[in-house]
Amino acid sequence: MKADPLVGLTWTHDIVARSSAPGENALRYLNLLSAAGLMPVLITPKASTRFLARLDGLVVPGGPDVAPARYGQRRGPHTETPVEELDALEIDFITAARARNLPILGICRGQQVLNVALGGTLQQHVDHPRWGEDPSAPVHDVKVLEGTYLRAILGVGAAAVNSGHHQAVDQLAPELRCAAISTDECVEALEAPDLLILAVQWHPEEMPDAETSRRLVEGFARWI
Repeated sequence: MKADPLVGLTWTHDIVARSSAPGENALRYLNLLSAAGLMPVLITPKASTRFLARLDGLVVPGGPDVAPARYGQRRGPHTETPVEELDALEIDFITAARARNLPILGICRGQQVLNVALGGTLQQHVDHPRWGEDPSAPVHDVKVLEGTYLRAILGVGAAAVNSGHHQAVDQLAPELRCAAISTDECVEALEAPDLLILAVQWHPEEMPDAETSRRLVEGFARWI
């Protein structure tokens, strides 16, 4: 890992209310990344992708639903009102980061928007275990697939994770592969190690003391 690596964290103009769900506090993400020796900086809507020239990696966190029009669908009854400026920011920065071959880590919505940005689609609503008042509480297990980078860095074949999503990856983007699944067959992680891309559907920033959370971010940091 480089000395004093800077990683961008995409966000909204409001440091607290990125979404209406529990969690999604910027400070939790900043603490998680800092604990791995990374120096995070917030990137807000209308920021220029030229900023990536000063960064060593990109983190795309959780948040509101991605606009279905971004993956060729009409908005269903369960899908939130899109935040167009956030969709534009993150898709633009993902595209530009790929062009620069910068490492990318996606978390929850970050996994979904990564898949969309690279040509995949989403399920607009799934019946899936979700957290209650405590986002740090594990709510289901995931199977980490053999032969994946995620399996190598986590060192386990199964993990108990938290979960705040009601949407999930449907058709995988051509460049990505599934790295973990839940018992109800939701795609719980994506990766493309040769492209320096890693994403999970759960929220490690809400479980910072979990060994899997620490190993996940350290595995991302190895690419920097």
